[in-house]
Amino acid sequence: IYVNEKNDLKGSLPTELSILTSLVEFGINYNDVFPEGTIPSLVFGMTQLTSLTFEYTNLKGQVPSSLVQLSNLEFIFLQHNNFIGTIPDELFESTPPNLHWLDLSFNKLTNGIDEIIDSFNTLTNLRILQISDNDLDGTIPTTIGLIESLEQFWIDRNNDITGNIPSEIGQLTDLNTFVFSMTGITGEVPSEVCLLKSSSSLKDLFCTSNSCNTTQTPNCCNSTDISICPDNIFL
Repeated sequence: IYVNEKNDLKGSLPTELSILTSLVEFGINYNDVFPEGTIPSLVFGMTQLTSLTFEYTNLKGQVPSSLVQLSNLEFIFLQHNNFIGTIPDELFESTPPNLHWLDLSFNKLTNGIDEIIDSFNTLTNLRILQISDNDLDGTIPTTIGLIESLEQFWIDRNNDITGNIPSEIGQLTDLNTFVFSMTGITGEVPSEVCLLKSSSSLKDLFCTSNSCNTTQTPNCCNSTDISICPDNIFL
């Protein structure tokens, strides 16, 4: 079930939805159907869900720890809401093991980026991690190299993420997109990104001028098929 258009829906989700125990995909976007600003408990009874999407739905408070009850989730899209604070420990400790794609972008989360990476580095199926435009801080830990399945990594618009890009980024042999626009990341882009380029993996490494102009880029930056040069800035 998907309601993806802005239909000016209001009120609460009907309790009858709770009988859909075999539902595998559920999404409501651009509608105001959570008057309390929280995901109702009936959703967490849909234990067969593999995809959950609530975008632009005015959700607020902390990301619910009850998500761990949905152990079959492969896709979690909760971007463009008003979540605040830190991602609960329960979600880190019991993340759905088959999670492929997590998008918590455009909220107000305050975790350290190192905490997030260290908590997710045991996930063997995580391909896309999007946590852009929050209030994250800290530095990218060397354990980023342990998320070997990662294909896309988006941390842009988090001004308090600082430090260097660790060389262990080169261990992500499936990585094709790394976006760190509008962060405090400085220093040298590690030469290991050239190995990713030569393996036909990495195509897009996006940074803003405030980062790129103070960041040394490796020789492979001169190639036109990889967007890591200051002349190829994507915001």
